Amino acid sequence: MRDPLTGQEFPKVGANWQIPLDRMSPISRKILELWPSPNNNDVLARNYRFEPGSVPVDRDNVSVRGDWNASSSDNVYVRYVLNDESATTPPIFTNGAGGRLFNLKAWTLGGHYNRVFSPRAVNDFGFGYMHYNNTNLSILSNGTNFHEQVGILNVLAYTDPIFTGTPSISIPGYLGPGEATPNYRTTDNYEFTDNFSFQRSSHALKFGGDFRVVDTNMFYTGGNGGHTFGNRYSGDNFADFLLALPSTLNKTARATLWDSRLKYYAVYFHDDWKVTPKLTINFGLRYEYETPLQTSRNDTLGWDQTAGTMLVSDQIANRSLIESFYRDIRPDIKIRFVPNKVAYDGDTNNFAPRLGLAYQIDSKTVLRVGGGFFYNAPQAPSLASTNDFAPNTLRPIWTGDPTRPVIRLPNGTEIPTGYNPEGSGNPEVTVAYPTPLTIFPFTQRDFPYGLNFQWMMSLQHQLSQTLVVEAQYLGSRTEHLLGFHNTNYVAPAPGGVQSRLPFPSFARIQAEHMGLDAYYHGLGLMLEKRLSQGLTFLGSYTWSKAIDTGSTLNAGAQYTDVNNFWGSARGLSDFDARHRLVLSYAYELPFGKGKRFGNDASAGLNYLIGGWGVRGVSQFQSGFYFAPSMNLARANYCATACSARPDRTADGNLPKSNGRSLAIGILQRSFFRPQPLRALATEAAIFSKVPA
Repeated sequence: MRDPLTGQEFPKVGANWQIPLDRMSPISRKILELWPSPNNNDVLARNYRFEPGSVPVDRDNVSVRGDWNASSSDNVYVRYVLNDESATTPPIFTNGAGGRLFNLKAWTLGGHYNRVFSPRAVNDFGFGYMHYNNTNLSILSNGTNFHEQVGILNVLAYTDPIFTGTPSISIPGYLGPGEATPNYRTTDNYEFTDNFSFQRSSHALKFGGDFRVVDTNMFYTGGNGGHTFGNRYSGDNFADFLLALPSTLNKTARATLWDSRLKYYAVYFHDDWKVTPKLTINFGLRYEYETPLQTSRNDTLGWDQTAGTMLVSDQIANRSLIESFYRDIRPDIKIRFVPNKVAYDGDTNNFAPRLGLAYQIDSKTVLRVGGGFFYNAPQAPSLASTNDFAPNTLRPIWTGDPTRPVIRLPNGTEIPTGYNPEGSGNPEVTVAYPTPLTIFPFTQRDFPYGLNFQWMMSLQHQLSQTLVVEAQYLGSRTEHLLGFHNTNYVAPAPGGVQSRLPFPSFARIQAEHMGLDAYYHGLGLMLEKRLSQGLTFLGSYTWSKAIDTGSTLNAGAQYTDVNNFWGSARGLSDFDARHRLVLSYAYELPFGKGKRFGNDASAGLNYLIGGWGVRGVSQFQSGFYFAPSMNLARANYCATACSARPDRTADGNLPKSNGRSLAIGILQRSFFRPQPLRALATEAAIFSKVPA
């Protein structure tokens, strides 16, 4: 273990190296006091045992409904539902670090007015209002500012007391202090619907519309930031912590509240047409439109990747502040004001046809076929980072050189890595030139809805009066799913990556992108026994395959070829379960009055033996595949927030002699390798499960 400043080995005491006290960082020594004392001496690598307790949840639910039959043709009902709950997650450290306080309060008020015009014509008008509010706080929120106590500057804890708590310290192989990110969210949802049903000859017609207004206010940031010690500058990551030599660090010195409003409109037409006694056709058309997200400050951000320019509305609330910031503090960053209040255009061509038919082949067999298009607009909370840009938000990220304890800045200069590389001063110094910035922009004005096309075919046959069997095929194709994509990356090369990036003034350009897609194909078999002789059951088996380029909301594509993000990211979904069997059953035991046994039992005996039954649901499914990922920042592709699936270089299955330990296989350094730039991936997302 060597001193990175001198290259000389630290002195040894017995078999261990010892860092002189004067070489230890005063900040690290104060942070070290936040660690609890060891409580387990069995294994040095696991000298602190934490047994998480239960998480008690206090929940109150209220539901009230009132019905009024104004006349034989008019009916009104109103319903109120309240959900109020709180939960406390126990801390990890004895000083309260890692504990969380959760509070949720939500209530809805809604109702319907039904009007019967005639036996063939009915109208239903509905309205609803939903208020949702939740907060997530650290147990140490609104308490001691530990960042100030240890000497870490320019973080939110200095200006907002909910961010007080221990600093976030990440050291591979160690459990470090840190807090869950405090956040809160309030949503108000207003909805009005109207549906008119009309029966005419062999047609059952239905028309309707839906109008919604969604107001969202939320505050969610990266917390105070954090420091990661993972480059082993001294030969040991914990020693790097004691020497205050982080490999990466980030801070949030100022954050912006997200507030947005959107409106949703939809109209539809549907017809159930009884063509013949054996054939029924269902067809319909739905159109829907959702306005782009509108914020009160017109502060959503766009990005021109070709010109390397930030696009800001010319009607943004604090335009003069933004102009002065990019003129005086960050003249290296190009900015252009555009004549748009929002950063993207609404998708206006969302026509969704649906078609289905049911045909009775004979008295016991029915064939069903159907298909349709379904749209899904981007979820507002998923876009809540698009107004996170300086000077509204001050969130710098610094990335250390892989081999030397320095940070290479966009202008090519170097500064020592540490807890406060920005030096002293007000929060603006954290993002002063040449500190790299982070943005979450829209990269295109065309921002289409998610589009899902589903199709199915089933054949159902009645085997007996109580037994029905059905075979079904279901397919699905989805495109334009929302994901993140860091567009600021470069071919790996020796030395620091920041100054070599296409846009070196930014550590991260995490673009909102509607580029993910998904496929699903499934075959199903169902056997149902209707209730007879006290027994009923439903068994269903599904053989399926799910493929996508991102399995969760706001996911980044886990690619294998950096030259082909979306194509090489395609692989088995995280939730792909090839085989699934579900059995639900209920059996009334044949004892007691009216049963096979004990029909003549006395009242007392019947009370003891009658009314018993067995009910249950059993589920069996194959396991999920495991897809490891690797941080490309450490491979010099990007500064931060880029990861990929490595190529597999081994079989992936360990022999019994190794205990088939997944952890051992993953930790072998030769097990995976990153995909070279400009090389074609040959094993995209092909990873073997460890056998049971």
